[in-house]
Amino acid sequence: MVPFILTPREHHGVRTQEAYLTKHATFIAEAQRGGARYEVHDSPVVVAARVSGNQWVIDCECGAGNSVDPVWNLACCFGCGAIHRTVVVPPDWLEITRVLLDRIRPATRHWDPRESVEDLIAENVGVGLPDLTETIREMARHEKRTDQ
Repeated sequence: MVPFILTPREHHGVRTQEAYLTKHATFIAEAQRGGARYEVHDSPVVVAARVSGNQWVIDCECGAGNSVDPVWNLACCFGCGAIHRTVVVPPDWLEITRVLLDRIRPATRHWDPRESVEDLIAENVGVGLPDLTETIREMARHEKRTDQ
């Protein structure tokens, strides 16, 4: 079982935002040497993070899906060169992640910003997974206490 949702750390082998930006710039520069016409640029578009098939992603305005780390709020497009610095990540992304990780098959882990944590729990219960509503709430309360 994959015990996490994939991010740029896995997709691009990076550990920091800076490494992600460097990897992106290097990739785009190499593509330009091969004749590509796009270049690295900051996108003014505000994009929403979502989970698709066990991956945190955003949809670039060029049509590509880009890997995003919910902690970094940053996504780089290896399709058009855009850097998305205004990524909307839900404040309850950890709870969303916890509920999705209950799904054994990573390909079934999806979340859309129109869905609540309760919607995800109901989907899980609908396929026979336990109702973890109270467990998730208690974990969230504990995290809030330890963050203060």
